[in-house]
Amino acid sequence: MSAKQRHRKRKMEFIGSWILVVVFLLFLIGLVLLFLKPDVAIENDDEIETVDICIIQPENIGPEEYVEEKPQVVIESVEPFGTIDFILIDAEDTYISYEIQVLCVEVGEQTGYCPEFLMSIIETESSGRQYAENGPCKGIMQINTDWPEIADYMKRHGYTDVYDYETNIRLGCYVLDMKREIYGDDIYAVLMGYNGSSDVIERVESGNYTDYAINVVNRTWELERLHEK
Repeated sequence: MSAKQRHRKRKMEFIGSWILVVVFLLFLIGLVLLFLKPDVAIENDDEIETVDICIIQPENIGPEEYVEEKPQVVIESVEPFGTIDFILIDAEDTYISYEIQVLCVEVGEQTGYCPEFLMSIIETESSGRQYAENGPCKGIMQINTDWPEIADYMKRHGYTDVYDYETNIRLGCYVLDMKREIYGDDIYAVLMGYNGSSDVIERVESGNYTDYAINVVNRTWELERLHEK
């Protein structure tokens, strides 16, 4: 065997040795990944559970301690009604126009009502339709134009068009303020009064809230979660 052939043979043996080392290392990496794979799956499952679905209950109370009752309400940030079990976090955001959303933010900041609360009322009352009418109730927040307080408020503030988005939202906040003077900050009572329910105090005392009030509060909470509040 010539020197050239011996050199080529040693070179091939050297390359073969490195190939075996690389194959062995890949085998070890595969074993490590195989053992780690179940943990990765569990993390992904946890992420899906916490992001996609939310149990409706106060944050600091565990499921075994949860007592079904009307939550303490703060107008700027409402809590969901206790009888609903789940709200999907992938639920759709509000469909009302961007212009109305902006006005809900602006008027809400000035009047103390969270924008999502106003958006929820608008969705429920009119689906965001500017010229919605139901008897004397008009506009996106369905303002009852038969009330003398409404005409007086519009005159004092120089409002002339009840269907104007901003005017209608401000009138809605004014009606909410009037109901709060009667029922305090119990948002369910305020909403039932806003919607024209009778025997509001008796219904609140017995926990007999209307679907309207429950739906508005739960939709508000849902929108706040979607808006990361």
